[in-house]
Amino acid sequence: MHYSPSSTFSTSDVVGFEALMRWEHPIQGWVPPDVFIPLAEQSDLILLLGAFAIHESVTAAAAWEATGWSIRAAVRSRLISQRTSSTTATSYP
Repeated sequence: MHYSPSSTFSTSDVVGFEALMRWEHPIQGWVPPDVFIPLAEQSDLILLLGAFAIHESVTAAAAWEATGWSIRAAVRSRLISQRTSSTTATSYP
């Protein structure tokens, strides 16, 4: 996960972070989301990626709050598919 800061327009104060899914392939280097997300959408792997993103974002936000930052974290998602899966990805790990 990578985190992009969000700031207020009037003061430029950082008020939160947007969580961004990134993948570093050991040989090919950084693979853009527009390449690996469609591949993950073809299987239930997208459910695990979504659960991972939420888990990591909440964990990071809790760690930042423990240091005194009162901020928000956002995980952008989109409707991926309308399917029922026999694999439940409601928790990570």
